[in-house]
Amino acid sequence: MRCTRCHKSFPKTKTRGNYCSLLCKRITAESPEKRQNRRGRYIRTHIWSPVQGKTVHLRSSYELTYIKFLDAQKIPWVYEEFLFTLEKGKKYLPDFYLPDTKEFVEVKGRFYKGAREKYEAFKRLYPKEKISLVQRNEIEDIRKSMNLESDGTRKK
Repeated sequence: MRCTRCHKSFPKTKTRGNYCSLLCKRITAESPEKRQNRRGRYIRTHIWSPVQGKTVHLRSSYELTYIKFLDAQKIPWVYEEFLFTLEKGKKYLPDFYLPDTKEFVEVKGRFYKGAREKYEAFKRLYPKEKISLVQRNEIEDIRKSMNLESDGTRKK
């Protein structure tokens, strides 16, 4: 069977359905109406339709701002397509891949301990892969320079 999201071949199971892993299933199944945080509150998820011809479900307004920046600069990008295996079976899914520079980009508003550990483990285990971190202050600078609101719309 082939995964609905990443198209890898895999044996079918009851828990994963048409997906090779629970991560692929979770990423595909997330929608703005259903996504909740750990406390049961709904999370605002932005949906962006890029020139690539597909709909992308984003996890934050920071990612939306970064996509607007990349599109304005005419930089091609891929969103959450590469999954890496870390120590102890943990997985790492960088936010963006920039094919022209062959670089991964992680966009973070708050860099919690678990996310920082995964980021550092990725850098340690995959030293040949280029990765950069875009944090809140850089996103705010992009918003100011492009005159954007936090939801990606132009300020009036």
